Amino acid sequence: MGDRRAPGDRVNVARIAPERFFESPAERGRRHCSAVVYIFGAWRAALALREMNPHWLMIALLVSWAGDTAALYIGRAFGRHKLAPRVSPSKTWEGAIGSVAGGVLAAAVYAHFLIPSASPWAVFAVAAAGNIAGQVGDLCESAFKRGAGREGIAGRRCRPRRLARTASIPACSASPWCMLCSGL
Repeated sequence: MGDRRAPGDRVNVARIAPERFFESPAERGRRHCSAVVYIFGAWRAALALREMNPHWLMIALLVSWAGDTAALYIGRAFGRHKLAPRVSPSKTWEGAIGSVAGGVLAAAVYAHFLIPSASPWAVFAVAAAGNIAGQVGDLCESAFKRGAGREGIAGRRCRPRRLARTASIPACSASPWCMLCSGL
C-alpha cells in the first residue's frame, strides 16, 4: 500500500529542512557514518548478548519496551516538568523516572523466573543502565529527526511498522549497556 494522505493534507516542502539540500558531501557522509555505527554497533551488541545468554537479550528489549510503556502512562498522569522541551516536548522527568522504575520492575520479574542464578542487584543495575541508555538514545534520535525536519508527528496516524521501528531505537541503545553490565 502506498502512503495515503487525507484530502486536506498537503506536503509542506518548506518543512523538509532546505539546508540539507546544500550540505556538502562530507557532511552527508559524516551523518550516514554515524547512523551506521549507531545501528550496526547496537545490533552487534545484541548478537553478543544473545550468544552469552538469550535471556539477557530479552531483558535488554523488555527494559526498553516496559520502560516506554510506563513512561507513557506515568508521564501523562503525573508529568509536569519537561525533560528536553526543544528536542522532545512531550517527555517529562516524571515519565523518565517511571520508565526506569517500570523497566527495572519488568527485568526483575523476568530474571526471577527465567534467570534464577543472576544476582538481583546485578539485574537491577543492568536494567537501570539499559533503560537510561535507551532514554538517551531516544532523545538523540529525536534530535536527529528534529534536525532533519521529521520530528513532530503527534496527532497523525501511527502505522504498526512505524511504531515497531520507533520502539526499536531505545532497544538498540540499551543492548550495548546490557552487554557491558551483564558480566556483573
